[in-house]
Amino acid sequence: MRVALTSVLPVDLATVAGAHGVGRAVVVPTAADGLADRDDIVGPVIAAAGGLAAEVDVLDLATASADDVDERVGAAEVIVVGGGDPFALLTAIQRTGFDRAVREAVARGTTYVGISAGATTAGPTLAPLVDVSPFDPPTGLGMGAMAVVPVLVLPHDDRPGRRALHARALRRWGRDTSMLALADDEHLIVGDDGWRLVRSDRTALRPARPTDASGIAATFTAAGRAEWSAFLGVERMADLEPPVDAWADRIDGGGSDHLVVAEIAGRIAGVVWVRPPIEGTESGEGEVAALYTHPETWGRGLGRRLLDLGLDQLRAHGCDEAVLFTEERNARPRRVYERAGWRTDGTIRERPFLGAPLREVRYRLAL
Repeated sequence: MRVALTSVLPVDLATVAGAHGVGRAVVVPTAADGLADRDDIVGPVIAAAGGLAAEVDVLDLATASADDVDERVGAAEVIVVGGGDPFALLTAIQRTGFDRAVREAVARGTTYVGISAGATTAGPTLAPLVDVSPFDPPTGLGMGAMAVVPVLVLPHDDRPGRRALHARALRRWGRDTSMLALADDEHLIVGDDGWRLVRSDRTALRPARPTDASGIAATFTAAGRAEWSAFLGVERMADLEPPVDAWADRIDGGGSDHLVVAEIAGRIAGVVWVRPPIEGTESGEGEVAALYTHPETWGRGLGRRLLDLGLDQLRAHGCDEAVLFTEERNARPRRVYERAGWRTDGTIRERPFLGAPLREVRYRLAL
């Protein structure tokens, strides 16, 4: 199974689709029907599909019959569904049975590529889009979507105003619907082994697996030596051993904790670990328990992206605030947090580390 979901048309559709030299691609332009910029939306998608496949079949669900859909989707090796109005697209999907045809095709090994509206309708429901989309659903439309994947994409996360809308949707709907916000330079690959969010620089972010423990521990150690040697001493930090068992326990810990890793060329380059409130409590406060990136990646925005993913997980658990602790002499990460709107709340935590005292300040952020 391979499903690729993206906010905008990828520059290299073949790479995103994971396919080259395809015989037949079906392109669905329906979401753009009736829009003033329809040609600007649809034309590039058809052209990109033409660079991917020997034959391109343009299937407009607005005029197609259910039999047409079954026959043409059944013959496709790649299905590409473009952007526009997601609710208009969903209306046509439900009328023609396109959702069933796509699920059956993907189960056979056909690749699905969804762009913007085509990405959102691949998920389980469009209900959260009522809070986000510039389009309005028609009266009486059922919000159940294709359910090709178990996650709803929130596209265009980096466009003006979208981040705040997505944060609100996550808080309102996140307990019932799994959601991931995508910037315009990112795409989401969903396969049999789960999901990977791939950035334009080829960095992949995904949920941590038990086999990641040693890579996470190595990243933690490299970051600690680079950051803490200035105030704990180079010799002391040289004694820091990668805490593989501790990270393995965190990955296998169960409960509602979430760990997401960043991976570059198969190597772990960062991790965020967040802890929502204990189930059954009334606390609205979640914790960013750890955030580390390898020193080789500093300055690329990787830590900020990991942090955003972690905070979205807390929002989905209903948290209205997040807290984190960091060593008060830890100047670089403190600048990162403060630029992102975090503020200290006066709480101090002291603990020993490698035989030296640490003094950690607590930061707080409204979600």
